Amino acid sequence: MLGPYTFMNTLAFPSERQAFTTRPAVIVRADLCEILKSHGASKVKGFEHHHGGGLDDELAALASLFLGIRVQSVGEVRRFEPGGDPLGRPLYLIEDRNFVRHSAQSILPWHRLETNLGLLNDASHVCALSDDDASALLRAARLYQNAVWIAEADAATAWLLLVSAIECLATRSSVGQINCVEWLRHKKPQMVELLEKKCDASVLEEVANSLQDLMGSTAKFMNFVEKFLPEPPTTRPQAVFQINWAWTSKDGGALKQRVAKIYDLRSKALHQAIPFPSILCSAPFLNGTHAYVECPSGGVTDGSSSWKKSELPMHLHIFAYIVRGAILRWAAQAN
Repeated sequence: MLGPYTFMNTLAFPSERQAFTTRPAVIVRADLCEILKSHGASKVKGFEHHHGGGLDDELAALASLFLGIRVQSVGEVRRFEPGGDPLGRPLYLIEDRNFVRHSAQSILPWHRLETNLGLLNDASHVCALSDDDASALLRAARLYQNAVWIAEADAATAWLLLVSAIECLATRSSVGQINCVEWLRHKKPQMVELLEKKCDASVLEEVANSLQDLMGSTAKFMNFVEKFLPEPPTTRPQAVFQINWAWTSKDGGALKQRVAKIYDLRSKALHQAIPFPSILCSAPFLNGTHAYVECPSGGVTDGSSSWKKSELPMHLHIFAYIVRGAILRWAAQAN
Protein backbone atom coordinates (compact mmCIF):
# COMPACT_ATOMS: atom_id res chain seq x y z
CA MET A 1 0.00 0.00 0.00
CA LEU A 2 1.00 3.61 -0.57
CA GLY A 3 -1.25 5.82 1.54
CA PRO A 4 -4.84 5.36 0.27
CA TYR A 5 -3.62 3.38 -2.75
CA THR A 6 -3.42 -0.41 -2.87
CA PHE A 7 -1.29 -2.05 -5.58
CA MET A 8 -2.51 -5.56 -6.39
CA ASN A 9 -0.44 -8.05 -8.37
CA THR A 10 -2.46 -9.68 -11.17
CA LEU A 11 0.10 -12.51 -11.43
CA ALA A 12 0.36 -11.88 -15.16
CA PHE A 13 2.75 -14.71 -15.95
CA PRO A 14 3.26 -14.93 -19.71
CA SER A 15 3.04 -18.09 -21.72
CA GLU A 16 5.89 -18.90 -24.06
CA ARG A 17 3.87 -17.41 -26.93
CA GLN A 18 3.27 -14.18 -24.93
CA ALA A 19 6.85 -13.70 -23.73
CA PHE A 20 7.12 -10.26 -25.31
CA THR A 21 3.53 -9.07 -24.85
CA THR A 22 2.64 -6.05 -22.72
CA ARG A 23 0.06 -7.14 -20.14
CA PRO A 24 -1.90 -5.60 -17.24
CA ALA A 25 0.35 -6.60 -14.34
CA VAL A 26 -0.91 -4.41 -11.50
CA ILE A 27 -4.34 -3.09 -10.48
CA VAL A 28 -4.41 0.00 -8.25
CA ARG A 29 -7.39 0.53 -5.94
CA ALA A 30 -7.74 4.08 -4.66
CA ASP A 31 -9.76 5.32 -1.67
CA LEU A 32 -10.52 8.94 -2.50
CA CYS A 33 -11.16 11.05 0.58
CA GLU A 34 -12.99 14.37 0.58
CA ILE A 35 -10.76 17.16 1.87
CA LEU A 36 -12.41 19.12 4.64
CA LYS A 37 -12.90 22.77 3.77
CA SER A 38 -11.67 23.71 7.23
CA HIS A 39 -8.27 22.37 6.24
CA GLY A 40 -8.02 25.12 3.65
CA ALA A 41 -6.87 23.06 0.67
CA SER A 42 -5.02 25.42 -1.64
CA LYS A 43 -5.63 25.69 -5.35
CA VAL A 44 -2.45 26.08 -7.34
CA LYS A 45 -2.56 28.68 -10.10
CA GLY A 46 -0.56 28.56 -13.28
CA PHE A 47 0.94 25.51 -14.97
CA GLU A 48 4.22 25.00 -13.08
CA HIS A 49 2.85 21.85 -11.42
CA HIS A 50 1.49 20.34 -14.65
CA HIS A 51 3.09 17.02 -15.65
CA GLY A 52 0.84 16.04 -18.53
CA GLY A 53 -1.18 13.30 -16.84
CA GLY A 54 -3.82 12.42 -14.27
CA LEU A 55 -3.81 10.71 -10.89
CA ASP A 56 -3.37 7.28 -12.48
CA ASP A 57 -0.34 8.54 -14.41
CA GLU A 58 1.18 9.93 -11.21
CA LEU A 59 0.90 6.56 -9.47
CA ALA A 60 2.30 4.70 -12.48
CA ALA A 61 5.25 7.12 -12.66
CA LEU A 62 6.06 6.73 -8.96
CA ALA A 63 5.82 2.95 -9.28
CA SER A 64 8.15 2.99 -12.30
CA LEU A 65 10.67 5.16 -10.44
CA PHE A 66 10.68 3.42 -7.06
CA LEU A 67 10.54 -0.11 -8.48
CA GLY A 68 12.86 0.51 -11.42
CA ILE A 69 10.50 -1.12 -13.93
CA ARG A 70 8.40 -0.15 -16.94
CA VAL A 71 4.91 0.95 -15.86
CA GLN A 72 2.18 2.85 -17.71
CA SER A 73 -1.43 3.44 -16.76
CA VAL A 74 -4.07 2.18 -19.19
CA GLY A 75 -6.92 4.07 -17.53
CA GLU A 76 -9.80 3.39 -15.17
CA VAL A 77 -11.49 -0.03 -15.28
CA ARG A 78 -13.96 0.09 -12.36
CA ARG A 79 -15.55 2.94 -10.42
CA PHE A 80 -17.09 2.72 -6.95
CA GLU A 81 -19.68 5.47 -6.37
CA PRO A 82 -21.61 6.43 -3.21
CA GLY A 83 -24.86 4.47 -3.16
CA GLY A 84 -23.86 2.57 -6.27
CA ASP A 85 -23.16 -1.09 -6.94
CA PRO A 86 -20.97 -2.43 -4.10
CA LEU A 87 -19.04 -4.40 -6.73
CA GLY A 88 -18.34 -1.20 -8.63
CA ARG A 89 -19.32 -0.05 -12.10
CA PRO A 90 -17.13 -1.57 -14.84
CA LEU A 91 -15.58 0.91 -17.27
CA TYR A 92 -13.65 0.54 -20.47
CA LEU A 93 -11.35 3.54 -20.69
CA ILE A 94 -8.27 1.52 -21.53
CA GLU A 95 -5.70 3.43 -23.57
CA ASP A 96 -3.27 1.80 -25.97
CA ARG A 97 0.16 2.15 -24.35
CA ASN A 98 1.94 -0.66 -26.18
CA PHE A 99 4.95 1.44 -27.14
CA VAL A 100 7.58 -1.09 -26.14
CA ARG A 101 9.43 -2.86 -28.94
CA HIS A 102 10.53 -6.27 -27.73
CA SER A 103 13.55 -8.20 -28.92
CA ALA A 104 15.83 -10.92 -27.67
CA GLN A 105 18.41 -8.30 -26.63
CA SER A 106 17.26 -5.40 -24.48
CA ILE A 107 18.70 -1.88 -24.34
CA LEU A 108 17.57 -1.74 -20.69
CA PRO A 109 18.13 -5.36 -19.66
CA TRP A 110 17.58 -4.74 -15.94
CA HIS A 111 13.99 -3.63 -16.61
CA ARG A 112 13.02 -7.19 -17.50
CA LEU A 113 13.70 -8.49 -14.02
CA GLU A 114 10.96 -9.35 -11.53
CA THR A 115 10.24 -6.90 -8.73
CA ASN A 116 8.54 -6.79 -5.34
CA LEU A 117 5.54 -4.46 -5.03
CA GLY A 118 6.27 -4.26 -1.30
CA LEU A 119 9.17 -1.97 -2.16
CA LEU A 120 6.61 0.77 -2.75
CA ASN A 121 6.46 1.12 1.02
CA ASP A 122 9.83 2.89 0.67
CA ALA A 123 8.00 5.66 -1.19
CA SER A 124 5.90 6.66 1.83
CA HIS A 125 8.19 9.62 2.59
CA VAL A 126 6.98 11.27 -0.63
CA CYS A 127 3.80 12.23 1.25
CA ALA A 128 5.87 14.50 3.51
CA LEU A 129 7.36 16.55 0.66
CA SER A 130 6.34 20.16 0.18
CA ASP A 131 3.93 20.89 -2.67
CA ASP A 132 6.71 22.28 -4.86
CA ASP A 133 9.10 19.40 -4.15
CA ALA A 134 6.38 16.80 -4.71
CA SER A 135 5.47 18.45 -8.00
CA ALA A 136 9.10 18.47 -9.14
CA LEU A 137 9.47 14.80 -8.16
CA LEU A 138 6.37 13.85 -10.13
CA ARG A 139 7.64 15.64 -13.23
CA ALA A 140 10.99 13.88 -12.91
CA ALA A 141 9.26 10.53 -12.34
CA ARG A 142 7.10 11.04 -15.43
CA LEU A 143 10.18 11.76 -17.53
CA TYR A 144 11.95 8.67 -16.16
CA GLN A 145 8.81 6.56 -16.67
CA ASN A 146 8.42 7.60 -20.30
CA ALA A 147 12.14 7.23 -20.99
CA VAL A 148 12.33 3.62 -19.88
CA TRP A 149 9.00 2.82 -21.58
CA ILE A 150 10.15 3.89 -25.05
CA ALA A 151 13.86 3.04 -24.73
CA GLU A 152 13.66 -0.18 -26.75
CA ALA A 153 11.93 1.56 -29.65
CA ASP A 154 13.50 5.03 -29.44
CA ALA A 155 16.65 5.05 -27.32
CA ALA A 156 17.75 8.45 -28.64
CA THR A 157 14.65 10.12 -27.19
CA ALA A 158 15.06 8.15 -23.97
CA TRP A 159 18.50 9.78 -23.53
CA LEU A 160 16.91 13.23 -23.83
CA LEU A 161 14.13 12.44 -21.34
CA LEU A 162 16.55 11.08 -18.75
CA VAL A 163 18.71 14.20 -18.88
CA SER A 164 15.57 16.33 -18.50
CA ALA A 165 14.51 14.26 -15.47
CA ILE A 166 17.67 15.38 -13.68
CA GLU A 167 17.33 18.97 -14.85
CA CYS A 168 13.84 19.48 -13.42
CA LEU A 169 15.15 18.58 -9.94
CA ALA A 170 18.54 20.26 -10.26
CA THR A 171 16.88 23.68 -10.30
CA ARG A 172 15.33 22.95 -6.88
CA SER A 173 18.35 21.37 -5.25
CA SER A 174 20.80 23.34 -3.15
CA VAL A 175 24.05 21.77 -4.32
CA GLY A 176 26.53 24.38 -3.20
CA GLN A 177 28.40 27.17 -4.88
CA ILE A 178 29.31 26.71 -8.52
CA ASN A 179 33.05 26.74 -9.19
CA CYS A 180 33.20 29.20 -12.08
CA VAL A 181 36.84 28.47 -12.94
CA GLU A 182 36.28 24.72 -13.16
CA TRP A 183 33.19 25.24 -15.28
CA LEU A 184 35.14 27.46 -17.69
CA ARG A 185 38.00 24.95 -17.73
CA HIS A 186 35.58 22.25 -18.85
CA LYS A 187 33.75 24.35 -21.45
CA LYS A 188 36.69 26.37 -22.81
CA PRO A 189 39.94 24.55 -21.98
CA GLN A 190 41.98 26.44 -24.60
CA MET A 191 40.83 29.80 -23.25
CA VAL A 192 41.76 28.80 -19.70
CA GLU A 193 45.15 27.54 -20.86
CA LEU A 194 45.81 30.86 -22.62
CA LEU A 195 44.72 32.92 -19.61
CA GLU A 196 46.89 30.86 -17.28
CA LYS A 197 49.91 31.40 -19.53
CA LYS A 198 49.41 35.13 -20.15
CA CYS A 199 47.77 36.35 -16.92
CA ASP A 200 47.80 35.72 -13.20
CA ALA A 201 45.19 33.64 -11.41
CA SER A 202 43.06 36.64 -10.44
CA VAL A 203 42.35 37.46 -14.10
CA LEU A 204 41.20 33.90 -14.80
CA GLU A 205 38.89 34.01 -11.79
CA GLU A 206 37.49 37.41 -12.81
CA VAL A 207 36.78 36.23 -16.37
CA ALA A 208 35.14 33.04 -15.11
CA ASN A 209 32.95 34.94 -12.63
CA SER A 210 31.85 37.34 -15.36
CA LEU A 211 30.50 34.36 -17.34
CA GLN A 212 28.56 32.92 -14.39
CA ASP A 213 25.17 33.68 -15.95
CA LEU A 214 26.05 31.40 -18.85
CA MET A 215 26.64 28.39 -16.61
CA GLY A 216 23.02 27.79 -15.73
CA SER A 217 21.73 24.37 -16.54
CA THR A 218 25.07 22.66 -17.22
CA ALA A 219 26.56 23.41 -13.82
CA LYS A 220 23.32 22.61 -11.98
CA PHE A 221 23.05 19.30 -13.81
CA MET A 222 26.64 18.30 -13.03
CA ASN A 223 26.44 19.36 -9.38
CA PHE A 224 23.17 17.49 -8.87
CA VAL A 225 24.56 14.22 -10.24
CA GLU A 226 27.72 14.61 -8.16
CA LYS A 227 25.80 15.20 -4.92
CA PHE A 228 23.18 12.48 -5.37
CA LEU A 229 25.25 9.91 -7.29
CA PRO A 230 24.15 6.38 -6.27
CA GLU A 231 26.50 3.58 -5.36
CA PRO A 232 27.73 1.49 -8.32
CA PRO A 233 25.59 -1.47 -9.42
CA THR A 234 25.98 -4.63 -7.35
CA THR A 235 26.57 -6.78 -10.44
CA ARG A 236 29.29 -5.49 -12.74
CA PRO A 237 31.22 -6.84 -15.74
CA GLN A 238 34.96 -7.33 -16.06
CA ALA A 239 37.09 -4.24 -15.39
CA VAL A 240 37.69 -3.51 -19.08
CA PHE A 241 33.93 -3.09 -19.55
CA GLN A 242 33.37 -1.04 -16.38
CA ILE A 243 33.29 2.72 -16.04
CA ASN A 244 35.30 4.42 -13.32
CA TRP A 245 32.69 5.25 -10.66
CA ALA A 246 34.89 7.86 -8.96
CA TRP A 247 33.62 11.36 -9.73
CA THR A 248 37.13 12.69 -10.42
CA SER A 249 40.50 11.07 -11.11
CA LYS A 250 43.95 12.11 -12.29
CA ASP A 251 43.72 10.22 -15.58
CA GLY A 252 40.61 12.15 -16.65
CA GLY A 253 38.51 9.03 -17.18
CA ALA A 254 36.25 9.49 -14.18
CA LEU A 255 32.48 9.72 -14.04
CA LYS A 256 32.51 13.52 -14.12
CA GLN A 257 33.90 13.57 -17.65
CA ARG A 258 31.45 10.88 -18.78
CA VAL A 259 28.39 12.68 -17.39
CA ALA A 260 29.59 15.96 -18.91
CA LYS A 261 29.92 14.20 -22.26
CA ILE A 262 26.34 12.96 -22.01
CA TYR A 263 25.12 16.50 -21.42
CA ASP A 264 27.17 17.68 -24.39
CA LEU A 265 25.67 14.95 -26.59
CA ARG A 266 22.19 15.94 -25.42
CA SER A 267 22.84 19.60 -26.30
CA LYS A 268 24.08 18.68 -29.77
CA ALA A 269 21.05 16.45 -30.31
CA LEU A 270 18.65 19.25 -29.37
CA HIS A 271 20.34 22.26 -30.90
CA GLN A 272 22.30 20.84 -33.84
CA ALA A 273 20.23 17.75 -34.71
CA ILE A 274 23.28 15.51 -34.23
CA PRO A 275 21.96 12.13 -33.00
CA PHE A 276 23.43 10.21 -30.11
CA PRO A 277 26.10 7.71 -31.25
CA SER A 278 24.38 4.60 -32.58
CA ILE A 279 26.30 2.29 -30.24
CA LEU A 280 24.80 4.13 -27.25
CA CYS A 281 21.33 3.45 -28.63
CA SER A 282 21.98 -0.28 -28.96
CA ALA A 283 21.68 -3.19 -26.56
CA PRO A 284 24.76 -3.87 -24.40
CA PHE A 285 26.19 -7.35 -24.67
CA LEU A 286 26.32 -9.74 -21.77
CA ASN A 287 29.70 -10.17 -20.10
CA GLY A 288 29.38 -13.13 -17.78
CA THR A 289 26.15 -14.48 -16.31
CA HIS A 290 24.23 -11.31 -15.49
CA ALA A 291 26.78 -8.53 -16.01
CA TYR A 292 26.14 -6.28 -19.00
CA VAL A 293 28.97 -4.11 -20.28
CA GLU A 294 28.74 -0.55 -18.97
CA CYS A 295 30.49 1.19 -21.88
CA PRO A 296 31.99 0.35 -25.27
CA SER A 297 35.51 -1.07 -24.91
CA GLY A 298 36.86 0.96 -27.83
CA GLY A 299 36.08 3.28 -30.69
CA VAL A 300 33.20 2.54 -33.07
CA THR A 301 32.56 3.14 -36.77
CA ASP A 302 29.05 3.17 -38.21
CA GLY A 303 28.86 3.93 -41.92
CA SER A 304 30.55 7.27 -42.54
CA SER A 305 30.61 8.18 -38.82
CA SER A 306 33.15 7.19 -36.22
CA TRP A 307 33.60 7.85 -32.51
CA LYS A 308 36.62 7.48 -30.26
CA LYS A 309 36.26 5.61 -26.98
CA SER A 310 36.37 8.92 -25.05
CA GLU A 311 33.30 10.06 -27.00
CA LEU A 312 31.22 7.07 -25.84
CA PRO A 313 30.61 7.70 -22.13
CA MET A 314 28.31 4.79 -21.14
CA HIS A 315 25.42 2.62 -22.26
CA LEU A 316 21.86 3.78 -21.68
CA HIS A 317 21.06 1.24 -18.96
CA ILE A 318 23.87 2.62 -16.80
CA PHE A 319 22.75 6.22 -17.23
CA ALA A 320 19.16 5.20 -16.42
CA TYR A 321 20.54 3.55 -13.26
CA ILE A 322 22.35 6.77 -12.30
CA VAL A 323 19.33 8.96 -13.00
CA ARG A 324 16.96 6.77 -10.99
CA GLY A 325 19.38 6.49 -8.08
CA ALA A 326 20.03 10.24 -8.00
CA ILE A 327 16.30 11.07 -8.04
CA LEU A 328 15.57 8.62 -5.22
CA ARG A 329 18.42 10.04 -3.13
CA TRP A 330 17.15 13.56 -3.70
CA ALA A 331 13.62 12.54 -2.67
CA ALA A 332 14.91 10.90 0.52
CA GLN A 333 16.85 14.04 1.51
CA ALA A 334 14.24 16.61 0.46
CA ASN A 335 12.05 16.06 3.54
